Amino acid sequence: MLLSIPLPPEVGRDGANSFLARAYELGFDAISIHCSPEAEYLDTDWLRRMKASYGLEIALHTPTKNFDLSAPLEDVRRLSVSYAIRMVKTGESVGALYYEIHLGGHIAYSVQESFAVDNAVRSLRELLALKPSAKLTVENDDRGYIFANDMILVEVLDIYPEVMLTLDIAHTYRSGGKPSNFIKRFSRRIYAVHLHDIVGGRDHYQLGLGSLEWSSLLKSIVSINPKVAVFETYHGEYDLIGNAYKSVDFLRRHISTF
Repeated sequence: MLLSIPLPPEVGRDGANSFLARAYELGFDAISIHCSPEAEYLDTDWLRRMKASYGLEIALHTPTKNFDLSAPLEDVRRLSVSYAIRMVKTGESVGALYYEIHLGGHIAYSVQESFAVDNAVRSLRELLALKPSAKLTVENDDRGYIFANDMILVEVLDIYPEVMLTLDIAHTYRSGGKPSNFIKRFSRRIYAVHLHDIVGGRDHYQLGLGSLEWSSLLKSIVSINPKVAVFETYHGEYDLIGNAYKSVDFLRRHISTF
């Protein structure tokens, strides 16, 4: 299982060198680059330099807040698809490990649930037409989005068996589901996992600081052997890499007891 951390937009290209150098020094294997337009990370030459300099595998991720692949407005959907296509094409040129996308679908559109599903299916069809060599994964969304519901998510995934899942543990929990049930249901589709804890209802905390029961969760995760574990530990004392490193130590201590 490769150990990864996100490169958020606020780090920017100017701060990325020191960020990636520290990640490499602490033993991380991969970086999940959040491809928000303002960060300007989708630059082939820059990505190649970063990969060559630090030897980290690269994953590319489009966050929900910027894009909506199931949007009811066709102009919005098309804009979202065009950026996701750009992400995949850039990733293919630099040998990306995999891609993470959100299907979108804010809960405000719930009255148009079937329409959102149809649009998500159309958007995925356009991305898969690129025939990417790296895996395309869909991340289960947080509460407030239609595709946080795994019953709706599976409607899309059943159409495209080649599409894998990125499981966000905290999203499942905050959406009212049981992560262990999600893992059991999608065990053959989970390519990557996002690991972070929940404190006072807020997610993205260091593992072990919050309310999630990690002993049983980690047993379930280890049993399916995902390719990548991404430590999305933004909150608390804002030291993403330091918090992620502490979370890796927490994970290793728990796994050693299995």
